[in-house]
Amino acid sequence: MTEVGTQLAAERRRDVVVRAESGESIASIALRYGVTRQAIRGMLRRCGVPARRTGKLTDAQREEVINRFLDGVSLGQIATEFSVTVPSVRGLISRRGINIPSVSEGLRHDAFDSLTPDACYWIGFLFADGCVSYRPGHLPQISIGLAERDRGQLVALRDYLGCGNSISQTNPTQGSCQFSVRSRSLADRLIELGRYDDSIDGRLVVSRDFWRGVVDGDGSLGSTRGQPRAVEPLLSSEWSEDDMS
Repeated sequence: MTEVGTQLAAERRRDVVVRAESGESIASIALRYGVTRQAIRGMLRRCGVPARRTGKLTDAQREEVINRFLDGVSLGQIATEFSVTVPSVRGLISRRGINIPSVSEGLRHDAFDSLTPDACYWIGFLFADGCVSYRPGHLPQISIGLAERDRGQLVALRDYLGCGNSISQTNPTQGSCQFSVRSRSLADRLIELGRYDDSIDGRLVVSRDFWRGVVDGDGSLGSTRGQPRAVEPLLSSEWSEDDMS
């Protein structure tokens, strides 16, 4: 596979992993990307993502889930530890009459309305490494997963957005972490500006801050006939099942 093809496949694998670890079903992910469920399962297995448990938790496990939540562990982290979905954990806690506070309090839903230098930088960062997903009956979600060594970038993004959402460790074996927020305004704005489209808003194209965010998110250097060149991340959403391998 070429350097560009390898980079494209890597971005798509990260996108699928983020969706799976956020609780989206394998069937939904497969339908979204036009591939088989077997392809998604195989890719997740190669990335070290555990299969979701289809049976029920034992009584002891349910109590442990409750205790973990009361100890301050995030829903996403608990779901990963017990190999179940986030909605399953949320439902169990709610049925016990325990209040689940909104972690998005203070979230700046208008953070990308004005294309300031800071906004352009974080838009570029999310274009390169982030995922915008829509599910029926849920608020749209903006997710981003990075290596644990880059956790500081997620902290800075969270601070810019003004919320208190947790940054969870999604895959201890691979040393990765994830941050996500739910906001229709933010998701729609990223789509409006060109995320997943063939064309990007012209104001971003000429913004050095936008491209700085893109390179910080997923940029690389290469060479052609001995001449240095920059290789930007591929931002298109079109792909084939062969890219999953």
